[in-house]
Parts: sequence; C-alpha cells; structure tokens
Amino acid sequence: MKRFFKIFVNMLATAVLAVSVLGLTACGEDLRRVRLTVSVYDSDEGKAVEKTLDVDLYRHLAPDTVDAILGYIQAGYYNDTFFYVMSDYSSQIMFGDLKYSKNTDNSDVISKNLIEGKLPPMIDGEFERGGTSGSNLTNKEGSIGLWRTWTATDDKDGSDYKTSTSVDTGRATWFMPTSDLSASYDEWFCVFAQIDLNNETNSETWTAIKEALTFTDEDLYETYTIYYTGTYDENKPDENYGLEFNFIRSVAFDADELGAFEAEGGQLVEYNAYEIKVPFINKANKVNKAVGAKIVSVEVI
Repeated sequence: MKRFFKIFVNMLATAVLAVSVLGLTACGEDLRRVRLTVSVYDSDEGKAVEKTLDVDLYRHLAPDTVDAILGYIQAGYYNDTFFYVMSDYSSQIMFGDLKYSKNTDNSDVISKNLIEGKLPPMIDGEFERGGTSGSNLTNKEGSIGLWRTWTATDDKDGSDYKTSTSVDTGRATWFMPTSDLSASYDEWFCVFAQIDLNNETNSETWTAIKEALTFTDEDLYETYTIYYTGTYDENKPDENYGLEFNFIRSVAFDADELGAFEAEGGQLVEYNAYEIKVPFINKANKVNKAVGAKIVSVEVI
C-alpha cells in the first residue's frame, strides 16, 4: 500500500510539473517582446541619439493583430518610419504608415509605407465593439493601439467613428497615447501592446520621444497636409481605394485648388485631408535636415 501511495504521489508530481511547464510555455507564446531602436533628438546634446524601447505585445488578447504586426516587423516594414502627431489628435503619437526621404535637390518627400506596392491588409477589429471581449485594455499612457479609420456618415456630432462598418479598418499604424485618452476610445480600438514605463531605459526613451513631439519651437518642426486626389474605388481597398497620395506644406494647402478628396457616405474618412506635425533637426538646412524622431529598426527579442 505504501509503495502504491509513493508511486501515486510521484505520478501526481510529474503531472503537476508537466501542466506547469505547459502553462509557462503557453504564457510565453502569448507574450511577445519587441525592441524599437529609435533615433530621437536630444535637446541637451543638440543632436539625434539612438535609444531603445521595449514593448510587450499581448497575443492572447489580440492574436490576429499581433501576428500581423510580428510579420511586418520580420519584413522590416517599420524600419525608417517616423514619429508624428496628427493635428486633430494631439494626445497621441503615431508611426508606421509614413516615411520621409529627400529628392536629389534635398526637397522633402513624404510617402505612404507600402508592401509590394500595396497597403497592409485590414485586420478584423479585436476589441469589444469589434466582437472580441478579451482585448479591452484602456487607452492610457504606456499603452499602444492599432489605429483605424471610420466611415463617413451624415452624423456631424463626432460619433461617426463608432459606426459598425468601420471596426475592421486597422492596418499597421501604431498610436501611442501621451496621456490617458478619453474613455470614448475604450472598446473602440485594439490596444495590443504595453510599454513598461517603470523600466528606467523605457521611461527615458519614451520621455525623449514625447519631448521631440511637443512642438514648442517652430524651428524644430514642420506641418504638412496629407491629402488624396482621384476617384474612390471600393474595389481597391489595398490601393488607397484608387486614390492618389499627396503631401504639401500646410501653409500652401488649398483643398479646392488641389482637388482634394472628401469622403461621402460609405467611404472612409482617412482619405480626407489631414495635418501632421513632424520634428526635424536642422530644419532650415536642406542638406543636413533630418527627421527628429524616427524608427531605426524593430526586432523580436
């Protein structure tokens, strides 16, 4: 009897250990950590310096979103994109969908970030209003969400972004709140990742990025208007719906003169004209002008 009991205890211990190992493996599979190497202007040094920012991606809350983003990271999609702020959304920093370069005459070029000539495909909305209840992390500082658009309607009170027809329009652009956002964001956007701001390196890098994107000195940033022209084609969702991407310094933007597209019912408002602010180093020097906050690379660690 004692021998049987000893065998039973050993078997039970083995089973518990196996379950524990499987549990740890599952948790490990659910959490993905990536490292952003960024180049960001340091006001104390008067130049750009490289820093790192580690981010935890919660695959167990948003598996489709995280898997897609990991694929883009492996493909180098985010490398050389830049941080910017949309004028209408000043409490969040964006990156992923735009790149900056210069022409041979050193004039600015802003371009849409594409994969083999097309936009990344849309991802089903993994949040409450999109039908997924497990991904409802709140939109607060330190969180990272997948930016999406919404459908133009006749509703002018600001609630049109809540239309059910737009919940699956996120692609690859990250938005990073610089403060706790309005509760109206919660349950309407997929918060798929988090920065541990208690980590000293993370905190220092995040502070540097925020400082570069505060835009208190006009000599250190440029304001551009992104706009589209052409005819909206609903059969081309991964080709800007048939529209042509354009940019211009905001001081020169005239919607009527340039024929800027404006969404009507059933069309996506991300193709309406919008302003972005971009930090620069040596803004007035065409030769040495450079983006003041950009992604150098992103890797899984």
